[in-house]
Amino acid sequence: MIDREPDRAVRESVNDVVSFLRRHGVTARGDVITHSGDGQGLLELARSAHADLIVSGAYGHSRVREWVSAA
Repeated sequence: MIDREPDRAVRESVNDVVSFLRRHGVTARGDVITHSGDGQGLLELARSAHADLIVSGAYGHSRVREWVSAA
């Protein structure tokens, strides 16, 4: 995730994605990048981690919204 000022909700959202992937046998790690710009920070992180895949464009919403939509 790229966020200039990440809060607890941002970090929990990233952890949720990592947990989901791990439950499905994917070796995953989540990072919050505070670098802003054209994605250079993301590329640098991917290179340093020797990443095979970057998950991009994932959408998240709050648990309250999820509960309300299911009702």
